[in-house]
Amino acid sequence: MGGATDPATGTLNPAQGICPVGWHLPTAGEMALLHGHSTSDLNSTDLWVQPNNNTNSTGFTALPAGLYNPATGRFEGMLTTTGYWSPAAFGANSAQAFVINYYCDEGGVVNTEKSKALSVRCVKDNWFSVFFEV
Repeated sequence: MGGATDPATGTLNPAQGICPVGWHLPTAGEMALLHGHSTSDLNSTDLWVQPNNNTNSTGFTALPAGLYNPATGRFEGMLTTTGYWSPAAFGANSAQAFVINYYCDEGGVVNTEKSKALSVRCVKDNWFSVFFEV
């Protein structure tokens, strides 16, 4: 399993999930670190709705994949929104995700229904602690 340490708690993150060895699903603490950064610093410089001022200065390269909403039976937010699941569950039907919208200056950690289809982002073990100096 993954060998990353959650910067918020200092505990080992065992959630390698579908990620390859040396990579893991982001913890709640790692997502909280993203929350303090401008979306322009996290987003890829292309693919997002134009005009934008994305710099991707963090190297995170968030892509605007949108999401699937089962309530409407449609994909929504392509080119304007992205969301990444965390392994943090909140009950049987909801889980934590980090969501970015092109019209917001910062992304946010939210609880959302597990029935929605969001992206899964693997991050390199200890990338957050090195990049964000925690």
